[in-house]
Amino acid sequence: MILLTGAAGFIGSCVLADLNAIGRSDILLVDEFPCGDKEANLTEKKYKDRWQRAELSKKLKQHG
Repeated sequence: MILLTGAAGFIGSCVLADLNAIGRSDILLVDEFPCGDKEANLTEKKYKDRWQRAELSKKLKQHG
């Protein structure tokens, strides 16, 4: 499992595309969702789930 922060931005979405290109889709995206115009950066990309940045600490504790 990969945790990708800043996932909806330019760099994060490019990292996501590269991970998809090597067959990885077990990726948790972390950012401020919805991201408005950044949402297009995630179009047609594969990932497991999205987490709100503000909830990251709480969710990590829950999923240990």
